[in-house]
Amino acid sequence: MALIGAHKILRYSHDWEKHSEEDFEWIKIERQNKKFEDFRWVYEGQVSDKKAQGFGVLSRVYKNGEMVKVYAGQWVVGKKEGFGAFWYTNGNFYEGDFCRGRRHGFGRLWSSDGNFYQGHWRDEHFDGPGILMQDNEADGNRYEGNFSRGKKEGFGKFYHLRRGLLQEGFWTNDICKKSTIKDISRDAAPEPTIYPIPELVIKIKI
Repeated sequence: MALIGAHKILRYSHDWEKHSEEDFEWIKIERQNKKFEDFRWVYEGQVSDKKAQGFGVLSRVYKNGEMVKVYAGQWVVGKKEGFGAFWYTNGNFYEGDFCRGRRHGFGRLWSSDGNFYQGHWRDEHFDGPGILMQDNEADGNRYEGNFSRGKKEGFGKFYHLRRGLLQEGFWTNDICKKSTIKDISRDAAPEPTIYPIPELVIKIKI
């Protein structure tokens, strides 16, 4: 993101992280949004060669004066890079690592539908080991295992908490291909299965 029309500000404070004036030279940049005329972009933070560099905050300021924070975190050559927090217009919130403006590394995502993900990211997708928790007001299920490009892939554990079941197995493209299921916390489950699942025992005759 190239920044134009900069002017220095004497002081900047925010609720995400504190810095002293001696640590940084802060500037404030405003840029009109050409696509939508109901708000303008405002960047406050460090710059180098007219591009965001270091710590900075990007916000939208609407005509009624309302300021909505979009991103607060580290920048490198005008792109989100390193640790930061991002507020989405649909209500989602992400905090974690960025690389070249995209979610990449380790991070957490709170979705507006009540779901929560914590784990590794690769190029904007869940990728690698992670935990996906569903809305507790719905099923409250939880998956712990491996992901690939946003889908369950490889070995994982799926906790069917409403039923009090644990499913362990292997997933391909978000579909479980092979697994075993056993009871866990059956007495505390809101809707347990009618009959307990017997333990699988393999007897080998010698």
